[in-house]
Amino acid sequence: IPTVVKLGTAVAAQVACGGVHSLVRLKDGRVFGFGKNWCGQLGLNDGRTTCKKSPVPLPNFGPGTGQVPAAVVACGNEFSAVLAEDSGLWTFGYGGQGQLGTGSKENFYGPKRVHLPSSSARAVDVVCGVEYTVVLAREDSGKGSSRGVMFGSGENGCGQLGLGHCDPALSFERAALGDHDVVGAMCSKALTVIRTRNKPGLW
Repeated sequence: IPTVVKLGTAVAAQVACGGVHSLVRLKDGRVFGFGKNWCGQLGLNDGRTTCKKSPVPLPNFGPGTGQVPAAVVACGNEFSAVLAEDSGLWTFGYGGQGQLGTGSKENFYGPKRVHLPSSSARAVDVVCGVEYTVVLAREDSGKGSSRGVMFGSGENGCGQLGLGHCDPALSFERAALGDHDVVGAMCSKALTVIRTRNKPGLW
């Protein structure tokens, strides 16, 4: 039976579900999480990994936190990602496949700022598969124009990161998508589907 999740007077703008946890982004940019937290996937950074049966606020995003509001939340199996309104990218939780994009397989129990390998790429969306993360960005292509590019990190045994090989990535790497102008992506266990502006159809 559907159950109402109580958030007080706050207005939910987006929800993301992982294996056994969920994140909710509020309209004002705050983020709440609930569910299992054994790998730090709720991003509470409080030294505990206990389950949260009701929504609790992440201390890093939105008014009153000293951080910028969240624009997108995404959940993988036991990890999470938050894209802030200033295009800053944060990941936390289980990192054993490199899905946090930190350059290591370490778990992080609070949000960890990670970076894309291109200084001219501005992240606009983040999507999580079971054990990997995909980031969409707009990159300057010269003469005042930009195009959509994709970066991936984590498990890649079936080529789901689109790198042109099947080796895992511990940091974000650019997908080998040629001149595709990527505007959307969806991820599953070992499958990524993208939508492009300049070449109709799904890839």
